[in-house]
Amino acid sequence: MERMVKQTLENLVELQRIDEALRDLREARTRLAGIEKENQESLAVFDKMLSIVADRISETANFCREKEDEIRDAEANISRSRARMNTIQSQKELTALNKELDNARKSSQARAEELSKLQEQLKGVEVDHQRRTEERNKLVQDMRAIESKVRDEITVKEAGVNELQDRRKALLGTLSRELVSKYERISKGRNGQAVIAISTETCTGCNIAVPPQVFIRLMRMETMEACANCSRILVYRPAPGAKDETGSLSE
Repeated sequence: MERMVKQTLENLVELQRIDEALRDLREARTRLAGIEKENQESLAVFDKMLSIVADRISETANFCREKEDEIRDAEANISRSRARMNTIQSQKELTALNKELDNARKSSQARAEELSKLQEQLKGVEVDHQRRTEERNKLVQDMRAIESKVRDEITVKEAGVNELQDRRKALLGTLSRELVSKYERISKGRNGQAVIAISTETCTGCNIAVPPQVFIRLMRMETMEACANCSRILVYRPAPGAKDETGSLSE
């Protein structure tokens, strides 16, 4: 009977380890999905911002071209006005033409100054777009590195998942229906942790002291014991380097 209880406890400990490994795999998959979704949303925001900056570049570049066209037209008007110098026949016409040329030069100079400011703005926006593009590329690189790390973790965990599931099925077959039901009920209510291995008189699941007489029975592995506070199934495991009931050192 004692041997049977001990084997049952060993099977429960192994079952708990398998369930924790399978839960870790599920959580890793969920974490990867969350990371990918968050990364996509972050990139969408970044790309929208880049699109806005690109629109500003296009708009400013159009303004520059329009201003350049205005300057060319003004220069052409000045050239035509100068060409009329040879046809001047009176001081009045000369005065009027000089005034016209002066106004045209001022207008052309004003447009040139506006163009210079626009070109300066364009350069600033282009530099900003380049900087943000580099930031985005670095962000993508960091995101892909994080995703790759989690995928590698999942790959490692998935390597033996079939064997774990087969072993879990085999372990469940060694346990009574009542015990399996109890294990699953506790596991569901205690965040997947139905079995707790302890080496001292404290349940590490809820940090409540285990009565000395219960701890002695746990050390002997003669009976099935549960924490009076959290109901988790307790199993004794000697601390590394400590001697067990047979006098052997635990690993």
